[in-house]
Amino acid sequence: MSLPHDLVELLRCPLTGSPLSRLADVAVVEFNRLIATGDVENRGGRTATEGLEAALVNADRSLVIPVRQGIVVMVEDELLPYLLGSDGSKAQPVAWRESADG
Repeated sequence: MSLPHDLVELLRCPLTGSPLSRLADVAVVEFNRLIATGDVENRGGRTATEGLEAALVNADRSLVIPVRQGIVVMVEDELLPYLLGSDGSKAQPVAWRESADG
């Protein structure tokens, strides 16, 4: 799934307001692997069960915005923590409750 570049430039993170960029395909594959094993919790506190067709990431690379069936899912409770370390391995997830309140 390819989102038009001019659309991505217009979008902002629904939580931080920062610009978004496309998440690399290799990272989407890794997220889908983590989702399939039940290792990803969305901001709403639910285990993510639906894979990503594509994804966007906010400027500080802390939040992933899912793209499913060609739709950018901008609902705050559906945001995912950025779980990949700089080497592509699983990183420590965002502490949702702390980041939401502080």
